[in-house]
Amino acid sequence: MVANGKGFEGATTLHNMPLLPDVVKVMVDKVQVVDARVPLPIDEVTTVVEPVQSFIAWPRHLVRVI
Repeated sequence: MVANGKGFEGATTLHNMPLLPDVVKVMVDKVQVVDARVPLPIDEVTTVVEPVQSFIAWPRHLVRVI
């Protein structure tokens, strides 16, 4: 586990862009591994510490409910 956060299962868009069915909108709350790379990087976000308290797309198969 590289970070904790909240998932938004019903979300269909992220930053006005449609989400693919295999992607979940998440908000990163707490980072466990500061230099871990995000699985779907964008120009502004490449590591999990960068989107803290912001929304990011995350592959559904990497999201675990705790």
